[in-house]
Amino acid sequence: MLKASARLAAAVVPRVSASMVVTAPIAGATESTAYNYRVLMVRRAEGGSFESALVFPGGVEEADDYRDAARWQMDAHKVCAVRETFEETGLLLTSASDLNKQREIQSQAEALPSFSDLCTQNYIRPLDSQSIGRWITPRAKQSRFDTRFFMLNIGDTDKFLLDQLDSGRIQLSELVAMDWLRPDEVLRANAQSQTALFPPQFYILTQLARFKRWQDLVRYSPSMSPIEPLLCPRSDGKV
Repeated sequence: MLKASARLAAAVVPRVSASMVVTAPIAGATESTAYNYRVLMVRRAEGGSFESALVFPGGVEEADDYRDAARWQMDAHKVCAVRETFEETGLLLTSASDLNKQREIQSQAEALPSFSDLCTQNYIRPLDSQSIGRWITPRAKQSRFDTRFFMLNIGDTDKFLLDQLDSGRIQLSELVAMDWLRPDEVLRANAQSQTALFPPQFYILTQLARFKRWQDLVRYSPSMSPIEPLLCPRSDGKV
């Protein structure tokens, strides 16, 4: 018979999930501006996964993601990342529909049963995104995720997306806030113990901070090997 600890370790299978890193240009930024883009960050609610931490939008994959991926001929992980971003923030990372219908489409989210139906009824589909990593929660944790991370960079001519930046709304059951922040702002707040960052967010933001212009983000090409951090106890008792 397995020991209790062994049974627990065997039972904790990571839940497959996806997360989206969205960047957008800063209006009026000049060559002397430290960074000419911001990153979409959301703060998790207390009592849930990643409690009170700043993270990128994302969540667990659903059966509909795989069905939609087949009809759209897309990676199901990417579909999940776009769907979760919309559900959590209202940001619709899809092909451009009639710009005059944009707010009408967003308002339909409350009435339509699924993101899939929203896309089908408005003849839109998720935009493609760049794979930038895969992180797996350490084995010692009881709540584990196998998360694919993607990045979508909004350009200065993407009117359908730019027009949405000031009209977001958060999913109150999971989030308490959302904001567009420069990579260095988030890292500085973390260094000053003003906000918590988990390893994937810290690593990705540190990598993005190397690029001061959104036009250069296309050069970001990280390793796609899965990363599973090890938990190491410190002398002060913290991990």
